[in-house]
Amino acid sequence: MRFGEMTLVDCDVMEKVLTMFRTQDVLRFLEVGCYRGGTARAVSEWCRDKGVTLDYTGIDNGLLGSAEAPFEGAKFVEGDSAEVFYEVPHCLDVAFIDGDHGGNAVILDTIHYGKRVRIGGVM
Repeated sequence: MRFGEMTLVDCDVMEKVLTMFRTQDVLRFLEVGCYRGGTARAVSEWCRDKGVTLDYTGIDNGLLGSAEAPFEGAKFVEGDSAEVFYEVPHCLDVAFIDGDHGGNAVILDTIHYGKRVRIGGVM
């Protein structure tokens, strides 16, 4: 399955991560950096195909295009991930950090969102 702008290797890794949660009723998934929403829509499709309810939250600042929810029913937070972390739920299963790729931003996202990933979850 293709997940947005990812390489085939990255797509394989994402599918393996999602497979870890295929027996859950609900997958709580955070994506920092939605871009055009390709990854989000693919995760939503994967969950639908597997019978898993997706509780998706996306964050994007809109600097690379319009910032909007990537699919119907998605929770979406517009803004800088370093400033809007308080709007993201705790107890995430997966936190996919793919926003600002600069070293300091990745460190801040790791600090802000890592503690929101439940034990047994993946970041």
